[in-house]
Amino acid sequence: NGNLIGTSKENAIFYPKLYIDAQAKYIESFFSQNGYIEYSLVRNLGVTDPEGQTKLVLKDQNQILFLISGCIDLLKFLPQLEMNIENGLASNEYVDITTLMPNSFNENDIEKLFKTETSIKELITSLGGEFISNTFIIGK
Repeated sequence: NGNLIGTSKENAIFYPKLYIDAQAKYIESFFSQNGYIEYSLVRNLGVTDPEGQTKLVLKDQNQILFLISGCIDLLKFLPQLEMNIENGLASNEYVDITTLMPNSFNENDIEKLFKTETSIKELITSLGGEFISNTFIIGK
């Protein structure tokens, strides 16, 4: 004689509250440790709407969230990205942006990030860097 607490989704499948809470805790923990989370990872947790669930779980956090093939905390991620670009250009090396991004983020995601965050392009220009494609930069 007790109660089951949970949610019914998709063809009346019952998901216990404990399971849903564990998914949310994993998303929150991974995001806070890494500064990003990939929607493919959230999908592997059994979440059918990874973008919606990620937004729901992270809604109370004050990070500036950038949503592409995943979710990035720009306050943590941008300084690290800018430092890596700066180091590569200072050494007159090619910089492959795809190696600096989470694995599931594609060329379109990188292009969208550069369009949104103009500080990255300004940094590259100020260091004498030049784009040779959407994802490669070379020092002059």
